[in-house]
Amino acid sequence: ETLCGRWTREAVAHLAARPEIDTVVVSYRILYDLFGSPAGVYPDLPDEFRPHEREATLAQYRKILGDLAAAGKRVVLVLQSPELPRSIEELAMRHTDSDAPLLGITRSWWKARNTYLRRELEVPEGVTVVDPTGIFCDEIQCYAGDGGIAYYYDDNHISMYGARFVAERVVDVLGGIRPDVTAP
Repeated sequence: ETLCGRWTREAVAHLAARPEIDTVVVSYRILYDLFGSPAGVYPDLPDEFRPHEREATLAQYRKILGDLAAAGKRVVLVLQSPELPRSIEELAMRHTDSDAPLLGITRSWWKARNTYLRRELEVPEGVTVVDPTGIFCDEIQCYAGDGGIAYYYDDNHISMYGARFVAERVVDVLGGIRPDVTAP
C-alpha cells in the first residue's frame, strides 16, 4: 500500500466514523492515476498504465465513494477539472492578447480523456456528481483563465479563483445550504 493509499483509507474511515460530519465532498485528479500525465504528449492521450492497474485504481475510487455513502454521508463527487496542456506559467507567457481568454485543451480532447472513466465509474447510489467541465469549457475549448485571471495555479490544480466557481456549483447541489466548515 502506498503512503497516499494509506492516508486515504484512514481519512475515509475517520470521516465515516464521525456522526457530526454529514456531508463529504470528494475530488481527485483521477485521470492522472488512470492514464498518466498529458504533459509532453498532448494532443495525444497518455496511456502510461496497464489495464489491470487502471481497474484497481478505479475500484479504489469506487470504494471510497461507496464506503462514505454506506456510512450515511451525503457524498458529492466533484469530477476532475480539465487539465492544461502545459503549466499555467507557460500558457500565460505565450498569451499575447490580454483581452482574450487564456486557452487550455480542446473540449473534444477532454471528452476523449474522460471516456473510460464515464463508461466504467458506476457511481454508487446516493452520490451526487458535479462536473466542472461546463465551468471551464465551452462547446469547443477549455480555458485556463479569462480577464487576466488564471483559473489554475499549475497544470491541474485550480486556483482559488477557479475553485470559487466549482464551490458555487457544489453549494447549488447541496440545495443552497452552506455547510458549517468550522465544525470540529
